[in-house]
Amino acid sequence: MLQRLRCDLVKKLFYTQRWTNWGTSVQKQYPPAETSDRFLAALQEAKRSLPNIPVEILNELFLTWGNKGWSAKEELLAGMTQQAWETEGTILECGSGLSTLILGLVAKHKGQRVVCLEHSEHWAIVVQNALDQFGLTNVELLFSPLVSYDDYDWYKLPANTFQEQEITLVVCDGPPEGTRGCRHGVLPVTLPFLHHGAVILLDDVQAGGASVLARWKREFGLDSVVEGSIKTYGRTVIP
Repeated sequence: MLQRLRCDLVKKLFYTQRWTNWGTSVQKQYPPAETSDRFLAALQEAKRSLPNIPVEILNELFLTWGNKGWSAKEELLAGMTQQAWETEGTILECGSGLSTLILGLVAKHKGQRVVCLEHSEHWAIVVQNALDQFGLTNVELLFSPLVSYDDYDWYKLPANTFQEQEITLVVCDGPPEGTRGCRHGVLPVTLPFLHHGAVILLDDVQAGGASVLARWKREFGLDSVVEGSIKTYGRTVIP
């Protein structure tokens, strides 16, 4: 059942869970962020330096968050932060993690709304705990299982989550690339809620994301710009 997750702080410092989702085996490392002095110091420095978080601080957050195989890299984190700072509407994030906390910092400073969709209930609990721990109350983290939409799978979007043309920024780093249709669903499912000029930042272009951008070009006539050099991501603007 879709819900906003609220639970007690995780007591363990580190643990790993494996689950199978839509035929894809996934393993994530659950971060010890709640008790990491280094992570807390870096997050505080990130807050002070908004919107231009230094690369070394982004790297420190990445290293101490503890989920290296899945977290967004510094280039996307920097681009995402700057874009979030410049936008005035609601921010949608697909997939949760370190980027959720950084978006939470921006949203708290500006009084914005962030809605984050996460298909793994266990991972959503961990991220929600971190949001609670750091007082990032502007983020609405929703457990949203993946469901079938024609020839692709994507998050089950809760009814009445968004109003028409409410969203001005989408940060898409989920669901996993092995999902049927990869991350194509973010565009057709949320299109009625995207404001004119809304920006979609799509991670992992060097992998499955390239096929998604090509499909958007083919089916919606949308051009995209590929940014970053270490781990590329796409920038697509809704006309």
